[in-house]
Amino acid sequence: MVVAELRRAGGHTAAALDAMREAIVTAVTTGHGVRPAAVHLGPPGTLSVITGGTVRRGAAWDLLRREC
Repeated sequence: MVVAELRRAGGHTAAALDAMREAIVTAVTTGHGVRPAAVHLGPPGTLSVITGGTVRRGAAWDLLRREC
């Protein structure tokens, strides 16, 4: 599973979001040999990070469970 934030909020068509998801799937599959089960894209500020900029994985997982 891949969770990513968009650089800017709004203004994305469904086709553009689908193209982004497909590009992410292709990059992960090519680079790591594993196809992600899902790709979730959110607006800026969706993912909680610690001071060093690392994503708080537990918080991201909790967010996914609430949204899906």
